[in-house]
Order: sequence, then C-alpha cells, then structure tokens
Amino acid sequence: MTQMTNQVETMLAEQQISRELIDKVLEFREKYPVEPSMADRITKPVMPFYGKEILEMAIAGILEGENLLLTGPKATGKNVLAENLAWIFGRPSYNVSFHVQTGSAELIGTDTFRNNQVELRKGTICLCAELAQDEGLSPERRQKALKAIVAESNRLKSLVLNALDFSRLERNRRDFHPEAADLAVLAREAAEPLRERFQAGLELPTGPCPACVDHSAFRQVVVILLDNAAKYAAAGGPVTVETEVGLGRVELRVLDRGPGLSREALRHVFDRFWRGDNATTSETGGSGLGLAIARGLANGMGGTLGVVVRPSGGLVFTLRLPA
Repeated sequence: MTQMTNQVETMLAEQQISRELIDKVLEFREKYPVEPSMADRITKPVMPFYGKEILEMAIAGILEGENLLLTGPKATGKNVLAENLAWIFGRPSYNVSFHVQTGSAELIGTDTFRNNQVELRKGTICLCAELAQDEGLSPERRQKALKAIVAESNRLKSLVLNALDFSRLERNRRDFHPEAADLAVLAREAAEPLRERFQAGLELPTGPCPACVDHSAFRQVVVILLDNAAKYAAAGGPVTVETEVGLGRVELRVLDRGPGLSREALRHVFDRFWRGDNATTSETGGSGLGLAIARGLANGMGGTLGVVVRPSGGLVFTLRLPA
C-alpha cells in the first residue's frame, strides 16, 4: 500500500491540491486501512480527474464525513471523479459508485447506443407505468402492474436508506434514545406489515417483555431480520419471533426453517456487502448491508446480535439487550 500512497500523493501534488488536504488524505489512509479481503478492489483509475476546485471540494467533503451526490449531464466526468476519489482514499470503488448511482437505471432506465443513435433502455418502473396506462388492460393486470411499481420503488428506497444508515453507523453519527417499552409489542408492530410475505405462517410474541430500548432502532432490527427470513427461509416453514426476559438482559429471537448456512458462511453473515452464494440469493435483491446494519444497531443499543444453526434445520438470530 506504500507505493499506492506515494502515487496518490504525487498525483494530488501535480494537481496543485492544497498541501493541508493532501496531508489529511494521507492521514486518513493510514488511520483507516482497507480490509485485506477488499484490497484487490482498489485500482488506480485509467483516467485522472482534472479539475482542482471540484476535486478539493470533494476531498474536503469526504474528510468531513459527508456523502457526495454527483449530478450533471452525461459525459461530464462524474464516474471519473468517483473512481479517482475511491483510489485517493484507498476505498473499494463500489463504495463510491453505490452511493452515487444507486438504482437510477432500474428506476427509470438508462441510455444505450443502438442503430447509430442514443436510445432509452427502459427500467422496471417505467415499463410497468406504461403498461398500467393501457386502456385495454384488465383491472387485475393493471393492479398487478401498479403493485410492481410500488414494490420496485420500495426496494430502491430501501437500498438508499440502508446505505445512509450504514454510513451513519460507520461514522458513529447514529443517535440512540432508549425509552421504556414492551419488546413484544414493538416486535408485533414492526412485523405485522410483513405478515403477507410469510406464506407458511409468522408466529409473533404475546409478551410482556419490559425493557428500555431505542424504539426505532429495535423495530428496524426486527424488520431486517424478518426481511432476511422472508427472502431466504419463508418457504421452509413458519417463522417464529420470540421475546424473553432474563437476569439483567432481554432477548428477541427470530427462528426459521430455511436451508441454514454452512460453518464458513456463518462467519461472514454480518459482513458488509456479503451475500450467500446460492440459487436463492441470486434470485433475491438486496444490498448486502441489512444484517451488518442490524448488528451495528444492536451494538449501538449496548447489546449483541448473533446467529446459530438450529439442530433441526434453519437459523436462530438472537438479539440480546440490557434489561
């Protein structure tokens, strides 16, 4: 990494970037080295970004912990800037592109070059919206198209919110405000809107389970765990949510009858951007951030989040919090 750091310093100096900013970039790279498993995703851009003022503004914003939104007409250097920023800060390039370009192509569409002209390759929502406008469409098919629009919009919204939540947790900017609550009640409130996704059944706790927690964070953990179960385990049998009061602690457990995970996969299930390598995973959407966010929220509430394989098949996710 030393050679790459020297290359970054040389490039910034050639661009006449402020010496103070250069020093802070080098300090950042030293303080936050990339994980060895992702080091091969850090590559020097083929094309350097030229534009001292914009580059300095972008570097200063990142150093202050801000997210960047790059906007502008096509072919104005947004991708080049994103790739250069990833390399400058020693981060995997998908971290930058994930924040900059999340889902826009799927939402509306993207341009493509065909028959010597630029055409729009329409996205899911655009196609469904056109279908719903067809006057000859039956009410059932129109309703199905509208539901697809809502589902796709919610999925893309979830991706963006997950990215923002993960960023806040990574920078310790997520505030937690514990209040008295019945965890069984909070769990039911969070789970009910998801019930229709569990064809084999969803069993919820009846309580009581008194505790002092951040209501929003707790509900979000429940939603993430149930969303995970709905994607990968709902077909295997009923999913059960349990709460329990123990000595000095409370627990929430989500038990499923899905395919489970290998011992190796269990070690990575809470890693950011990790998704299991199987047919079910390839057919489901997601950012690979949900469980990483859930564990971050658990830690922020002073608790832990773990997972074990059920002897009879499936998984048990357990959230432990101080009583």
